[in-house]
Amino acid sequence: MVRIYGFLVALLLAACGDSNELGLDSNELASYDKAALEKLVEEGRASRALEIIRAKEQLNLAGTEDFLILADIYLKQLNGVAAQVAIEKARNSGAIRSQTALSMGSAYMLQRRLEDAKAELRNVMLSGSGGFEALMLQADLAVQEGSIELARKYYAAAADMQPENHRVDLGVALMELGERNFDAAEAAAQAAHGKDPSLAMP
Repeated sequence: MVRIYGFLVALLLAACGDSNELGLDSNELASYDKAALEKLVEEGRASRALEIIRAKEQLNLAGTEDFLILADIYLKQLNGVAAQVAIEKARNSGAIRSQTALSMGSAYMLQRRLEDAKAELRNVMLSGSGGFEALMLQADLAVQEGSIELARKYYAAAADMQPENHRVDLGVALMELGERNFDAAEAAAQAAHGKDPSLAMP
């Protein structure tokens, strides 16, 4: 009886140790490193990447890079709460606050937590590789707070950094539309369409 009981316990422990929703063992899950997960996202298989990262987390195999990829996916899905949780996990596993501040600021903006977003953005440089995204987020924040002139300055700086990026013109168009500056809004929308003809125009 004791031997049978011990055998059953061993089987249960073995099953639990490598169990996950995808049915992949720990070695298979571990093979999905940053490059492999990013490739899935680039191929339009973000949902698969999410499943793999969750499975890795179940087996305590997920690390900082996994959580950062998870956060990026949630941000693209406009899920601010889930992105915030993923970034917090990344920070708890070693991610530097200053390097995740832009993503966390975006997560807070999606939740309309403007003061928290401002606090995060204080740790973000408005130049360098992340400068454009930081300027765009600062512009969005200024618009939400009603600081339109400040928003225009941020959009202008972003346009100087990436003059061919249609997102600046789209942001300006939406801002001017909200201010009922219809001529300026139309001009910005036309500029965005000129840079990206795939954008729908009324």
